[in-house]
Parts: sequence; structure tokens; C-alpha cells
Amino acid sequence: MRGLDRYSLVFASLVGLFLGLYLYGVKRVDPTFVDWMMGGDAATYYLSWQFLRAEPWSYPLGLINNYTYPFATSIVFADAVPIVAIFLKLFDSVLPANFQYHGALVLINFMLQGLFACLLVRQFTDKFPEQIIGVCFFLLMPVFILRSWGHVPISFHWIILGSIYFYVIQHSRNKVFLWSLLLIFSSGINFYIFTMAFSIYAFYLIKMFLVDKSRRYFFLVGWPLTTLAMSYIVMHAIGYFVIGVEGAQSGNFGFYSMNLLSYFSPTMRGEIDFFPSVFINSYKPAILGQYEGYNYPGAGILFLVVSGFVIWALITKLHISMKYLPLLGLMLILTIFAISNTIVWGDRVLFRIPIPDILYEKLTTFRSSGRFFWIVSYLLLLFSYVAVVKKLSRFFSITLLSIALTIQVIDLYPNLTKINHQFWNRLANYQWQTPLKSEDWDKLLSQYKHIAFMPAKRHHNNYVPFALYAVNNGKTFNVGYVARGQDRNPNSRAETQAFFNGEYKPDTLYILPDLQISDAIKYDDSVTSGLLDNYLVVAPEFKEPGSLTDLQRENYLRLDDIFTLSQNKIIIISVRDEATRKLPKSFIDLASQRGSQISTLTYRGSYGAIFDGDKLVNEQLAENKSTNFRHLLDSYSIDVISGGKNTGNLSKIVINDVDYSKNKRGLNIVTIDKETREILSYSFDTHLGYTLVSAGQKFTLH
Repeated sequence: MRGLDRYSLVFASLVGLFLGLYLYGVKRVDPTFVDWMMGGDAATYYLSWQFLRAEPWSYPLGLINNYTYPFATSIVFADAVPIVAIFLKLFDSVLPANFQYHGALVLINFMLQGLFACLLVRQFTDKFPEQIIGVCFFLLMPVFILRSWGHVPISFHWIILGSIYFYVIQHSRNKVFLWSLLLIFSSGINFYIFTMAFSIYAFYLIKMFLVDKSRRYFFLVGWPLTTLAMSYIVMHAIGYFVIGVEGAQSGNFGFYSMNLLSYFSPTMRGEIDFFPSVFINSYKPAILGQYEGYNYPGAGILFLVVSGFVIWALITKLHISMKYLPLLGLMLILTIFAISNTIVWGDRVLFRIPIPDILYEKLTTFRSSGRFFWIVSYLLLLFSYVAVVKKLSRFFSITLLSIALTIQVIDLYPNLTKINHQFWNRLANYQWQTPLKSEDWDKLLSQYKHIAFMPAKRHHNNYVPFALYAVNNGKTFNVGYVARGQDRNPNSRAETQAFFNGEYKPDTLYILPDLQISDAIKYDDSVTSGLLDNYLVVAPEFKEPGSLTDLQRENYLRLDDIFTLSQNKIIIISVRDEATRKLPKSFIDLASQRGSQISTLTYRGSYGAIFDGDKLVNEQLAENKSTNFRHLLDSYSIDVISGGKNTGNLSKIVINDVDYSKNKRGLNIVTIDKETREILSYSFDTHLGYTLVSAGQKFTLH
């Protein structure tokens, strides 16, 4: 095995690479394939990088003026791995117009996760099989896989492993220098990762002073201060302090914390069981944000940790080397911080510990405190692994490790195959389509310097096509998905207030994604407004309003109008996917007044109903199954089928054997005029709050 041992680092890196490729595929690595980045967190990674490329060089190097305009932000708060983005900007002139680097970073992180895991376990065993099995545990840590899936900047877990490795190995000048380089580099990646790495470094210094009795004050004080100073310079240069300290304190400490059950059972996000276990039931936390504190390590690692503790207790009599005592202290502190001052057990808040306001504001810099348990998870895994390989015979250690790894793979396999399917199968022929279909957009957008969403806040993924248009055409855009600052920016609030006061800037095109606020528009001869591709637009002093052939200026229908204009009409409703998240209370009240139970419809539930004028004549709703019924009304045979997200994801409204449903997310509604026999078909995406649409698709029954 000694020959194999020489190549264990290469082999471990390749194992990481192959796992990364299995999960996330090769298409995402293609730097010119950007379609996969047009939604969620990935969208702001790509957009902020594109805005940074378009900016002239300035200081800070990561400053972005035209994204979240007029509030300046930086590449740091878009979580776009700032040090990589700034480096690549040097080559902007030779890079393709559509270029992304996050797909490649995921694979690099998997390789380095394998490499540093191997470096770590090699400190405790020189046997190749044990080393590779140990590497697999670190690669199959759910928090690492999850963050690689959707939050790339905090998937640099190899930096955490690297810091633990430097803690473990013998002190030397080279080690101190390399650890400082790692810390300085991590400051250009993400502040959470930097803080985690530095916390391990700080407790290493405590070990040197208290345990090793070192009095080499240059290494204990001078070098750490130099490292901090260099890290500060990097942070300042890339734009950490663009928004100021107050902007970084975002509130909500305790909301994104760790549940007491988090390590022992998968955490749900609301109703979504996003990374479940085969063996252990997931739980719905009392605080929604505790999905950020997901720390379930997998059943195999739990088995290994319990086994390691038993071995430690029975064989070593709970003895632990003084070298690792500071790490136990770090684990205790980080566990307390991860749990926060809000103590939650499953779906119950046990109690809250009061915190002085001044301290609370400082703590909110790390509002996602649940992430800090990652270090504890990795250390529990390491200590358990070491107990097995050091205290058991080789036969028993390999047997136990193999059993644990098998359990881990079985436990995670459904999640792994789900990720594989998403990135291999779904992306194979995926092509993002902009929702801005009309040619009128070019006519409108070409006249204005600024594009502004109103209110000045992000609306799900609706901001993406407008931000993309802005950056590709040298315009500004007033919102974005940034981690800190925009929600507290007075410029955003002032801009919104001015709009609602009817004070429109002639160089700004206003977009209203939330159609419920259409009453805010000021109508006069100087303003061109209307509905275009289901967006309300307000174009002050537009020069050629007659050239806008697709802009619908008056023919809107509000969701509430379905009932208020219901005289002599049959109304048929069918839900697809999800319809409750932003279903207006006014509509619920109107339906309830007619005898409906729609107020009891659950998230992603199924619902179908028929109204004859102001009277409910048939209704079905269900939480965990689809609904399907037929009703004869006048001369119409009506079949209504509804399936929520997880129960068919389907809507059908069949009238006399013809399906008129638009079969889209939210409420699909068909109305029949009993006199003219005219049928109108609508869809309202009440999950996102789209409750204003253009005139429905028209049919006539013969």
C-alpha cells in the first residue's frame, strides 16, 4: 500500500472531481453556458459579475454603481466570489460577452475538498484504504453538497478543512506563512468562510500559548496582527466597506439560527423537505429561517460519531490530548453561537435570552449563525474517524468505516440522484427564454438611461431580464439581489416615495411587477402606461407612444373583478402548482361570501370550484391529493381537475369535452357568459402576486 499512499492526494482529488461531475455535470462548467444562472442566487452572481465587467476600473476594485442604482454596492454583497471576479476582470477584453465561472468553481471546490480531507486524514493513518474512505466522508457531508448546489461562495469548505489541517500539523515557519495566505485568500471569498477559518487560527494561537507554552510573541501576536491587517486591506480593496458597518448589520439574529434537532434530523424549509434522509424523518422548525442552520451530517456519519464516542469512552476512558482541548472550547463556543439566543427544539421555541441592543446589532453581521456549526460537524467527524482508525485493529476499523460509509451513501442517494438529474438531464437541452417577448421593449428601453422597479425592491426572479438588458445596453437598474444594505438605503425609499407621489423622472422607465399597485400610476398626457408582457410600465414623456403596438393601455382585469363582474356568468377555478402565497385577502373574502372554503386551501394544495353568478355550486380542495369532479350546469358538462405541486401539478377545465384551462401556476379561471356563450380563459400567478392581467383568451361555444 505504500506505493498507493504516495498517490493518495491525487486519488482523493480525483474522487472529489468525479463526485462533482456526477452531481453537477459538465454543461454547467462551460463558461459560455449562462442560461442556468437566470434565477435564484445564481442570477445575482452572474448579473453582478456582468455589471462589474461593465464598470470602469475604480477603487474599491469591486465597486458596482449601476446595479441597485443609485445605491452603490460591491461584488462582495452579491456573493460572486469577489477575488475571482476582480481577477477575471483583468481579462475582460478577451473573455466572451456571456461568461460565467461559478460552474468551474464548484468542481475546483470538490477537488480541493478531497485534497485537504486527504491531507487531514493522512495525519492519523498511512493506510491508503482508510485514507480514501475518510475522504469520502468529508466529500459526502450534506452541508458541503447543499451549498455547492445553490450557494457557491460558501461552498469553499476546503478552507475550513485546510485550517483544521494547519492546526493539527507540527508548527513551522512555512506552516504559519501558508496559513496566513489561506486566511488572506478566504477574505476575498466570503466573510463567513474567512471568520470560520480565522476562529480556528485564533484557537491555534491559544493552544500555542497555553498548551505548548510558547512565548514566541512574533508568532503569537505580530504575525496574526499582520495577517489581519493584510486581510483588512484585501477586504477594503474589493469593497467590503462600500455600504458601511451599519449597512452590514441587517437584523434577524436568531432567525437563521440552528435548531437543537438540526444535527440529528434534516431541517425543512417551510413545507419543503429539500434534503431529506432515507432513515430519519425531517422536521419543520418553529422558525422558518432555521433552514439556514441545516446541519444534518447523514446517517452514516451519525453512526460513525456515535461509534467514535463509544470507543473514546470505553477504550481511552474519555482521555483527550491537551493539544485538542482548545478545539473543544471552540466547538462549544460555536455551538452556542449557532443556536443563538433563541432556543428552539423542533417546532417549539423553548425560550429567548435577552441581548442588549448594542450587542444584538453587532451580532446581526452574522445573522446566519447556524452556519458556524459546520466547523463542529467537521471536527466531530474527524475525532470519530481518528478514534476508529487509532483505537481499533485494522480489520475492525475498515469494517466499521465501510459500514458507516455504506449507510451514508444509502441515506444520501435519493438526494444525490435528484441533483444529478437536475444538472445532467434538465440542463442537457435547457435554454433560458426571456419573458420580454414584445418588440415594444426595445422601443421603450432605448429612450431611457435608467430602468427602475417600483417599489424599489426585488420581485422574485422578475428583475433578471431587466437587469440583463440594463447591463448589456449601458443602463442602470435600481434593484438587485444583494446580501446587505439595499433594504436600509434611504435612496431606495426616497425613490419609491417620489414615484407614488407622481414625481416621475423623464430619463427613467418604471416597471411595476406587482400588478396590485396599478392604482399608484398617475395618468396624464405626459405619461405613457400600460400592460406589456404582464408587466405594468410607466414611461414618462415617451416620444412615440403610437409606435407601441403591443402595449395594452386599458384592457386590464383584476382578480377581484372575476367576482365583482360575475353577473350572469359561470366562473370555474382550478389551481395548479401553488396558489396561496400571495392570494389576496380581498379575493378570499369575495369567494367566502359566496360560500367557498378557499380560505382553508393549504400551501401547494389542490382546489377546484364552480360558481353560478354569486352562488357556489361545487367545490373540492385537498392537501395531499389532486381533486377531480364533474358538474352539469345548464347545457354545460364541466370537468374540473386540480393538482398541487406534489400531487399532479396540473389544471384542467373541460367544458363539453374541450379543455380551456391555461394550465399555469396559480389560479386558472374560465368564465362563461350565459347569454352570449362567450368563454374567457385567464391565469393568475397568485404565488407571486400577479393579480392583474390583460383580457383573457376568448372562445365562443356553438
